[in-house]
Amino acid sequence: MQNQSNYKCTQQELYEVANLAWRNYSDNLACFTNHKARYTAALADAAVEAIRAARNLPEGHSNSAGSETLRIQLEQAVDTCLNNWQILKSYIADAFLVEEQKPMLEAAGSGYYRQASGKSWPQMQSLLSSALKFITDHAETLSQGGNNMPATFPTKFATDKAVFQTKYSDFLASAMSSTSSTNAKITANNAVYDSLIKMLDDGQLIFTNEPAKKALFVFDTLLSYISALGQAGLRIIAKEKITELPVEGFSITIHPGNLRGATDANGVLILSLPENTYNIIGIKDGYETFSEEVNIITGVISRKNVELTKTA
Repeated sequence: MQNQSNYKCTQQELYEVANLAWRNYSDNLACFTNHKARYTAALADAAVEAIRAARNLPEGHSNSAGSETLRIQLEQAVDTCLNNWQILKSYIADAFLVEEQKPMLEAAGSGYYRQASGKSWPQMQSLLSSALKFITDHAETLSQGGNNMPATFPTKFATDKAVFQTKYSDFLASAMSSTSSTNAKITANNAVYDSLIKMLDDGQLIFTNEPAKKALFVFDTLLSYISALGQAGLRIIAKEKITELPVEGFSITIHPGNLRGATDANGVLILSLPENTYNIIGIKDGYETFSEEVNIITGVISRKNVELTKTA
């Protein structure tokens, strides 16, 4: 289960606001110390170090390209196994009487097929286990004296089943690792935010009668300042490579920040981003995965044209 963030902004905005706020704190340290003895220079140093540590934690989805590769490999293994089952179905049709075929197909796992073909991996496991047992139990009948099921088919079925199992295990491990990394980063970010808010609340109290200084310790005010300074963005235009028609629903994930969006009917997506170097990952069923690094510069709306190649 993924942790929930306490902050209502991007990670990068949180880090910039926090650094600015703690600088404001250091500039007014004497006032804070007079308010509470716990407010020291060392506290600011620790807070800034916590920001640095949180920023440097790996993104939970920093290996999205690798995870996507595993997903593609898993689906390829699934397609192979589903095709094998259909071949087995044809062998059953020739090896058994018409009235026997329904119970035989059920014994071979037909009840799992619909959900397995709909990317339910546990159902796929059940389908393949049932089918392999059926092949083993009825090998002689399915063979029909060498005129039906080839002698090599049971081994191929078992091998392809093992490949699926390996790819499925790798995919699950990647997903769990990604969730663990995401939770660790969000936990660290929340600690940065919670510590910051406590200091900001006291800052507003200390400078109740000094509006100009009080504003230095209001999160939303600092955030608006950071956003204004970092006004920049990315305009993505997705088109099908051969037809050059716009591609709607092309899902984009951007790291760091884990920002997400999808192209509209015109194949366009516009995102506001602070200056930084980002990795863009784009996914849409039926198309090859897109991955590229882009540099965002303050004051510039960068343009990225993406030509998508169909996979089938």
